[in-house]
Amino acid sequence: MYLSNTSTGKKALAVVVAAGAILAVSVRDTAPGRQPDTLPPPHLADVALFEEIQAWLDPASGTATARTSPDGRPFYEKIRTRGESFGLFIGAADGDAVRNLLRRIPFGAQIVAVAERHEIDPLLVAAVAQTESAFDTLAVSPKGALGLMQMMPATAEQYGVANVYDPSENLDAGASYLASLLRRFDGDLVLALAAYNAGPGKVSRFQGMPPFRETRKFTNSVLRLYVEHHRAAWAAVNPRGLDFAVLAGG
Repeated sequence: MYLSNTSTGKKALAVVVAAGAILAVSVRDTAPGRQPDTLPPPHLADVALFEEIQAWLDPASGTATARTSPDGRPFYEKIRTRGESFGLFIGAADGDAVRNLLRRIPFGAQIVAVAERHEIDPLLVAAVAQTESAFDTLAVSPKGALGLMQMMPATAEQYGVANVYDPSENLDAGASYLASLLRRFDGDLVLALAAYNAGPGKVSRFQGMPPFRETRKFTNSVLRLYVEHHRAAWAAVNPRGLDFAVLAGG
């Protein structure tokens, strides 16, 4: 289950961000009278990774949710180029904080249920639903996509949806479909979201992000919300940002 993996994520993060955690770990684990005079310097790669994680966490930086990077590249490319730090930022989510956040999001209880069922991040499902329909259960797109997750009728039928306007049914089908796309594209979040919008055939045909403005805008919008949701969950339990003493003791 996604929400049960948080302790593993925190331990992984504590190890990787050794640029700061090394001090807390060494002082904690060294017996009195045996503490070394000096501690080994952190690896430059760890320092860079730590700085990237801080950038995901810091809303004041403006880079975490900007539509484009300073060099003009779209936001989804930033996810790609900073994949390791992004993965740690997402993977270290606190399950209780995520659930508490979802209580304030429309259909949060249903989102948690379908995300658990299909082993997918509930905050990702929430970001897709918000982008697709603004949580309008009766939403209909110009192309005929329906309901919270904007399921096309053929896809909804494929996933056994009897009433596409029923929130639980629509969310369940959408989460299942999104999970299948993540598996199909080997966990590549950017390609899975692009496929959710444009169809997996288009992503395969173009061997990457299709050159469609709508698809790129959709992908950026979902990812931006996804980061904002995770940052809010982080802030709820780590108001000081990366607290190395807490992480090292995780």
